[in-house]
Amino acid sequence: MRSFMACACLVGSFHSNGAINVYLQVFNANCLGDNGAVLATAINGVAPYTYMWNTGATDPDIYGLAPGIYSVTVTDNVGTVATADVEVSSIGAPASGSQLASDIFFEGLEPCVGACNGGFRMWLPNVSGGYSVSTTPSLTINELVGFGQNELDVYITYEVLGACVGQSIDVNVTNACGGGSTTITIPAEIQEPTVNISTNTGSCTGADDGYISGMVELPMFYIQGWSMEALDDQGATVDPEPSNSFNQTTEPFTLSGLHPGDWVMRFTSGEAYGSMQARCIVDIPFTIADLGSDCAALSGTVHFETDEDCVQDGLEVGMPNQLLRVTPGPLYGITASDGTYSIALPYGSYDLEQLNTDAVQLCPGTIPIPITVSSGINVVVDLADSLLTPLDIRAYLYGGTMRVGYPFRYSVRATNTTGRPGENVTITLDHDPLFPLISASSGANTSVPGQVTWSIPVLGPFQTRLLSVDLQVPADPGLLGTVHSATANVTSTSPEPNTANNAYTITRTVVSSYDPNDKQGISNVSGSSTQFFLDQDQWVDYVVRFQNTGTDTAFTVVIRDELEADLDIESLEILGASHPYTPSFGDARELVFTFSDILLPDSTTDLIGSQGFVAFRLKPRTGLLPGDALENTAAIFFDFNEPVITEPSVLVAELNTGLQTRERGGLVLSPVPTCEVLGVTCPTGMTSLRIIGADGREVTRSQERGTRFELNVSALEPGTYILVAALANGSEARERFIKQ
Repeated sequence: MRSFMACACLVGSFHSNGAINVYLQVFNANCLGDNGAVLATAINGVAPYTYMWNTGATDPDIYGLAPGIYSVTVTDNVGTVATADVEVSSIGAPASGSQLASDIFFEGLEPCVGACNGGFRMWLPNVSGGYSVSTTPSLTINELVGFGQNELDVYITYEVLGACVGQSIDVNVTNACGGGSTTITIPAEIQEPTVNISTNTGSCTGADDGYISGMVELPMFYIQGWSMEALDDQGATVDPEPSNSFNQTTEPFTLSGLHPGDWVMRFTSGEAYGSMQARCIVDIPFTIADLGSDCAALSGTVHFETDEDCVQDGLEVGMPNQLLRVTPGPLYGITASDGTYSIALPYGSYDLEQLNTDAVQLCPGTIPIPITVSSGINVVVDLADSLLTPLDIRAYLYGGTMRVGYPFRYSVRATNTTGRPGENVTITLDHDPLFPLISASSGANTSVPGQVTWSIPVLGPFQTRLLSVDLQVPADPGLLGTVHSATANVTSTSPEPNTANNAYTITRTVVSSYDPNDKQGISNVSGSSTQFFLDQDQWVDYVVRFQNTGTDTAFTVVIRDELEADLDIESLEILGASHPYTPSFGDARELVFTFSDILLPDSTTDLIGSQGFVAFRLKPRTGLLPGDALENTAAIFFDFNEPVITEPSVLVAELNTGLQTRERGGLVLSPVPTCEVLGVTCPTGMTSLRIIGADGREVTRSQERGTRFELNVSALEPGTYILVAALANGSEARERFIKQ
């Protein structure tokens, strides 16, 4: 790790017949003559010691030395002998430029984020007369001790502190033979740890039974590591398990014995022995929910079982996003990314069951599982499952807001929902080539215009790959109101019984302004954002979008969504999200997504990076009638600010009576008549759409590529129109519709 000045060849060796250790401190000779020195210290033997040097000297320290090899034999009071030898070199003037810079090291002295407490260490060979070190601008310079290698101390260490990231510093070093200088730049701030919380279990009032678990992630190896403890608002602390020290890039942790209230995970940077640098402090807030006075927690892990011993082994993974139901109630739970879950229960007796119809519960053997919670007793139930489906990979696609002249992002998500790996996975995004490519996730093949492809050797059990593509909307006002589609597709060479969910298509309209925090529901077959057709649609695909429009980084984002009573909560499927999250259920029918330590930048700093989303789907309850409305809002919390309440997503249940589907040449329009939105579908694929009025004039045109689109026709006058679609095979299809 250390770089030595070329003129200083420093060697030594040690030999011992017992427990004696001999430490040598070497001062090299300088250009003024034979003025080197070696200082010897013996320990761990029986004092007093005798010293015999190869020069004939018998004192522990010898001076006035010319360059050469010097050895000493040390004998303690009971006859134990140890020897050591070292070379004294001749040291001239300090080097300059890159040679001096090679003796300067920044690792472990990075400045804290936003602070000017960084610096560097400089190792110089010990020389008689020493050195004088100065910097411009003037910084704090400390001479450190205890930096010798093994039993040989041949260097003097200077620690220079008080510098900011990016600061340029002139370093000047002189000794009795002259001086040298160099200019260095502080390269980087310290990279702070982040936390991905997978489980957060509340605590009963007055108790200390809260619990969180997750992963600590260090963006890069930090030479001294970090320590962590949980700290409440009164200063009480709790240490994590299995260790409070974090040195690797990813390490698991748990914190237990937590009372209700606000806490922080306080990370403190480690410092080298003897360093004078101030430690960096990083606080990551979290909250332990108050579950009330008469409650207990049911928790555990749902994992995929491979050897039928019902014990989660190292290669058996937790099953994420699994729905659990507790009756009577009912009360619900959902597993986190590692398969863990937690459900707060009032005291009483219950039955626990899984709602995944594809899961085969191997353990416990009783279905449903009887449990009893009472005062002071938290119940742990672990479940081991296999699955009926050998492999199922699902695609999901999210598109950001298209604004004239601004970039936007497509997020492609491929999820293996089963316990077996998918091999040779190909993920493809087809988009309108009108939008130039800015960037894509690593490994992308962008050689085909309008298409981005990734090849993944293996998509592991329950693994998700989230990929992104950033595109630019041209600064063309004529694009306002045009609709554009994109499709994500995922395939694997492994046998997959169900491929119906391997593709996902969305449409987006180019706008001039938008609400950055909203919730939208889309009926899955008709593609309508305003109507749910009872004899056509099965699911409502919801997406909650959020953006940090504040002036600083958001550390935690929480989305709380009180699900409409007409939605079947037991049909919930989570489609994906922009960042790691923890799902849970709050009171009653409240669905909660917690993005801990999301570090979401503000929109003025990073427009695309300031945005996020979470997507899920639900089926309406059985018995929904025409005219019933599925109305939902979401509350979005950024750190400790007041929530942003979205405008409601409203889907009105309808039948196709009087709202026909018109089809000709494979072109399908729905609903007809229409008031606001016209769905257009053609399996052949379309390249452009035109709407022609009754007078023969073209009233709107959009460049489309895809098989399904949603056109906003609310601005059209009531009347009869013809939609003309240019198809991918070169032909043209026309269909009439009525705008009411």
